[in-house]
Amino acid sequence: MSIFLKEMESDTKPPWVEHQDKGQEFDDSSINRVNGYKRPKQRLDMQREADLQDTLDSSTASFSKFNMDLECLQNIGMVTPNLGNNQIIEEYRYIKRPILAAALDTDEETESAKNKNVVVVTSTLPGEGKTFTSLNLAISVAMEKDRTVLLVDADLEQTGLTQLLDLPRRIGLSDYLTDNGLALSRLLLKTENVPKLTILPSGASRRDAAEILASKKMQHLIQELSWRYSDRLIIVDAPPLLASSSASILTQLAGQTIMVVASSQTSTEGLDEALGKLGSDQNVKLILNKAQYSWKRGHYAYGYYGYKKTDE
Repeated sequence: MSIFLKEMESDTKPPWVEHQDKGQEFDDSSINRVNGYKRPKQRLDMQREADLQDTLDSSTASFSKFNMDLECLQNIGMVTPNLGNNQIIEEYRYIKRPILAAALDTDEETESAKNKNVVVVTSTLPGEGKTFTSLNLAISVAMEKDRTVLLVDADLEQTGLTQLLDLPRRIGLSDYLTDNGLALSRLLLKTENVPKLTILPSGASRRDAAEILASKKMQHLIQELSWRYSDRLIIVDAPPLLASSSASILTQLAGQTIMVVASSQTSTEGLDEALGKLGSDQNVKLILNKAQYSWKRGHYAYGYYGYKKTDE
């Protein structure tokens, strides 16, 4: 199996959307399965800057340890390092490759691209699989020999990733953004059984999520995380675009946006509206989720599409 990679103009619809428009069932078999950021001029005060630098650079930083329940994740169809060469592992191997290529591109034309190693994962509405995709992608990238991953639960209203991993109630991103005296190192969780994966939990659920995610402190955090570790992929699990204004705020901080589209669930109108909330210069990729197609053995698959908005 392989992944079909296709660049799309803003007026081009993915194949499954065209079939929805015609009232036809989408036939998945047509899919082939097969240092770039300049330091910000505005700085935090010296104490906060030193704390962030120590957290990112120092081997003496104190991180909490965490073991993911890999057996539980495997039972619900997630990528886990001990699976070997099964279907879901292979699908995400194909999915991550162009994402990593774009994030780590050293081409002169893209060298100054904004936070290109920051990837925001979103969807149109809840239940389409964006948290499932975020975690699977993070674990898959963590299996690379020379890459590390920071997975951020930035859905501060629903905290889905934190709940999926059954993390203990603890401080996280929302607390860091609202407490100037809180050290980032206190929030990060190092996964011992997936050594190259670090998790930043959501923290307390917030009704003012949009405001704190739009803060200068959040911008500075993302910029510093991106700039200091150019070989690290930062995956941000964001709220759905049509359910929360926080999502569009986060996509403006990212070099890549992944839109998860649920087969037979995401409507054409919803997808168009969600894409309309993204900037014309944003690098958007669509991943088809929950698509069942009829191979002899029958399984679920993911289609991958590159999408680039253009000014009309």
